Amino acid sequence: MKTFTTLQALAAGLILSVASASGAILITEVNSNAAGGDFFELYNTGASAVDIGGWKWTDDAITFTNGNVFAGGTTINAGATLVVINTASVTDFKTAWGLGSGVNVLAVGTTGLGSGDGVVIYDGSGVLQTAFNYGASGDNITAYDSSAITPFTRTGGAVSAGGHAGVAVGANAVTSAVWDVISGESSPRYTSAQAGVLGGFNHSLGAASGIGSPGVVTSAIPEPSTFAALFGGLVLGFALLRRRRPMTT
Repeated sequence: MKTFTTLQALAAGLILSVASASGAILITEVNSNAAGGDFFELYNTGASAVDIGGWKWTDDAITFTNGNVFAGGTTINAGATLVVINTASVTDFKTAWGLGSGVNVLAVGTTGLGSGDGVVIYDGSGVLQTAFNYGASGDNITAYDSSAITPFTRTGGAVSAGGHAGVAVGANAVTSAVWDVISGESSPRYTSAQAGVLGGFNHSLGAASGIGSPGVVTSAIPEPSTFAALFGGLVLGFALLRRRRPMTT
């Protein structure tokens, strides 16, 4: 079971304030080597549900034509996530990661993710919707429209180091690469999941079997200015309450 501190809960509540209302789907976590199967997480940053039925996902070695198709009626609600796994059992995956019934997990049982790979999402017409390339610098993925999908940028500005997703972000091969919420959606950056930090936790099979936060999009701490504004508001509120309190002798 995962627990959240007050700081973590605050960060989770601020996610939608930094996301657009366009209904865009964003890849917010990738784990290419954890025990229990590879997975990636899609997050609906918008204000309305998005039906991805008929959309396709590929890695860097599969063309759009024979990509993996999301079944009709697959919907991601506003502010919700969908965890896509390459194993057959949703129950086993949820048990391993300690996920509750409220976490949406879709088992595709097809293409796995390898070292220096990627996740590319197209709509049913082949229009690129979102992508995550965790190859090394210069290892571009060619999209269906022939555009280049460059490797992701890490928190701090460094380019993906290549290897498995966890290695690419500066951790180890069994750790998830997760979206740095503060980086926003238009130019998302990624960092490593950390056990006990904003939703990150160890796989139930042991710390060496995986660290991630599937179904939980709280991968970064809000900017200091956000906390400053909040703290200032609290101080002002307490001051006003104190001024309104009648004096006693």
